[in-house]
Amino acid sequence: MPSHTENDKRGMMSTGKLLRMSALLALSLIIGYVEYLIPLPVGIPGVKPGIANVIVLICLMFYGWKEAFLILLLRIFLQGFLFGNFFGTVFSLFGGILAFLAMSGAYALNGEDERLKLSIIGISMIGGVFHNIGQTLAAAVLIDELRVISYLPVLMSAGLLSGALTGVLAFYLKRPLEKILTEYRGGSHDRISER
Repeated sequence: MPSHTENDKRGMMSTGKLLRMSALLALSLIIGYVEYLIPLPVGIPGVKPGIANVIVLICLMFYGWKEAFLILLLRIFLQGFLFGNFFGTVFSLFGGILAFLAMSGAYALNGEDERLKLSIIGISMIGGVFHNIGQTLAAAVLIDELRVISYLPVLMSAGLLSGALTGVLAFYLKRPLEKILTEYRGGSHDRISER
């Protein structure tokens, strides 16, 4: 029977890792649902804290971009199916993918050049800004109205704030989650990054 390490080399996911990823996905869905139930009284359409992205950010650090991207896509589609609508799902998809590309790019640069070191909060703020850029572009395309781009400066500012909040939460949750996930692995050799 192949070992966990051999499974990882072949691109297969061990049972333990699958369980941990499922737990992270469930946690992100719960956070997303709570966020959905509590609207922000800001009066600006499209402004949300995006706290569920904490899990995507933590998954990016623990497992890498493939696993984090899988969590992101599953969360967006399941959240849209369970308590969203078509337009909300498309906006989340555009924003989520653009934010993910920006965050994973910034995270990858962190490992290569000491001069470009960004904190988890800085990476999250980049994600927040690009998420709102993606959603604005999606709105401009879907409703065929370029005037929505006039919201972009406000949405980018909101993205900085929500990204900072998400980054602070990820910073404080990283250690406890890492400890839980490491203890839960039961001695397997799945990679949990020390970065």
